[in-house]
This record gives sequence, C-alpha cells and structure tokens, in this order.
Amino acid sequence: MALYVPIPAFTAQFAYGDSNGITLAASTTYYFGTLFGVDPGTTDDPPGFYVPRACTLVAVYGRISVVVTPSSGQDSTVIIRKNGTTDILTVSTTVETNAAKNEFSITGQSVSVSAGDVLYVKLTTGAFTVNPTFTFGSVNLYFEVPWSS
Repeated sequence: MALYVPIPAFTAQFAYGDSNGITLAASTTYYFGTLFGVDPGTTDDPPGFYVPRACTLVAVYGRISVVVTPSSGQDSTVIIRKNGTTDILTVSTTVETNAAKNEFSITGQSVSVSAGDVLYVKLTTGAFTVNPTFTFGSVNLYFEVPWSS
C-alpha cells in the first residue's frame, strides 16, 4: 500500500497591461503586482500580493507577450521583490521581448517568506534599439507550506 502525503500549496498571480498594452522603454525598471488591467509603473512598491502565512516560494513561471512590434532582442531581468525593500529572487536575466510569446521560469527554489510580506515583480528592460510595443505580462508564483502534524 502506497502512502501519499499531501503538500499544502498555493499560487499568486501578477499581471500588467491595460487594453492597449504598453510600449516598454529601453533600460527602464518597471514594477507590477496584483492590480490587473493597468500598465506597470516605474515607482517601487506597487499593490502587491500579501502572503497569508509562512511558506516557501519554490517556482516562478511567466510570460511577456508582444502583440505589435517585437524588441531588438536585448535581455531583460525579472526579479521578485518583497516589502518595497528587498529583491528576494532573480527569476531570469535573459528575458526576451523579441517574439510574440516570451516565456521564462525558475524552479527548485527555497525562498522563505512570512505571513504579511508583500510581494511583487520588478522588470528591468534591456537596452533596446527597437522598443517592444503593445506588450502584456504575467507572472505566477508557486508556494509550498511547511508540513505540520
């Protein structure tokens, strides 16, 4: 007889882009959180996800979609940020915006977060010579909760 132990887990989703998308500027840092349907801002500490209990961030999956003009292909960086003060996980330093669908991810992580922490995404764009136009982005975080008996 096999014994299966459930692993309590949950996700959080972040997104940006209103009905017109956004043209991402070269060499610019953007921040976005859980406020869907708006463009990302350049001011740190946007509306974020409030972590409901102590847990571990184990994976991040995301995509930047380019609807009209792809970029010239320089790498961008996606980071998960906490409480308006700390970068806690670099998801990728090679995020592209030179195709219609630009996916990125990181798995196998073990980043502890506490109840009440506020998380959001920091996107630093590459030094584009052609800016990507009409873009939308989404990032999904996967958390596991420590097992307790």
